[in-house]
Amino acid sequence: MVAPDKYQEKYERTKKFGASCTAYFFIHPKSKDFLPLAIKTNVGKNFVYTPKDSANDWLLAKIMFNVNDLFDSQMNHLIATHDVAEPIHQAALRTLSDSHPVMVILERLMHQAYSARP
Repeated sequence: MVAPDKYQEKYERTKKFGASCTAYFFIHPKSKDFLPLAIKTNVGKNFVYTPKDSANDWLLAKIMFNVNDLFDSQMNHLIATHDVAEPIHQAALRTLSDSHPVMVILERLMHQAYSARP
């Protein structure tokens, strides 16, 4: 099974930003655990790290992949939660009374949950 970060390949790599790594996983046939198989750096000599490499090399590869994954998680969180709820909250602010029961729920959910509004 492959979980690539291919969408990040189109961005220019600089000395400031890490590589857009590709992680490979497999499902263990007996335990059914979802386990890492390898992490490919996709830059320079295009190293492939595995859990059998030295502890520091494998840690470096996991850190590089997690940086990619964290960026993706942040963007998905912003788009899938804040950007979806924001227009609903804006519409409710413009059309519903402050004492409307839906406003109570929205005000609680959207407390300091800014996205596109500021």
